[in-house]
Amino acid sequence: MASGALCATAVILPLLGAGAAQATNVNPPTALTLKNGWINAPFGSSNAAVTNVSGIVHFKGAIATSGTNNVPFTLPKAFRPATNVWVPVDLCNATNGRLVIQPSGVVSVEAGGGDFSNAQCFTSLDGVSFIH
Repeated sequence: MASGALCATAVILPLLGAGAAQATNVNPPTALTLKNGWINAPFGSSNAAVTNVSGIVHFKGAIATSGTNNVPFTLPKAFRPATNVWVPVDLCNATNGRLVIQPSGVVSVEAGGGDFSNAQCFTSLDGVSFIH
């Protein structure tokens, strides 16, 4: 090879088929049953769901309500924490809030600054997780 010449080597990587994709998502999401007037998917977001991946409970979706009850759902037994858990959530108008998750599975939404209207408008569950 001449001095200064470049040499390229092709690397062939295997394509991941449907079986490989399924192996990374062993536990499909479980839909959350909303109550107390809460609804799924405000502003075209996805429905509320939960999954457990390697001992970490992950939420997805978004919820809203026109009511005043701050308890949108109760977690199924398989996803309940052993002690109270507080996890941050995003609300309407770029405000902060949190979910309070009890060992009984009861989940309540608290709005930062006490303005529950921001939680009513939009409560995002995307990215919310806790160790089970």
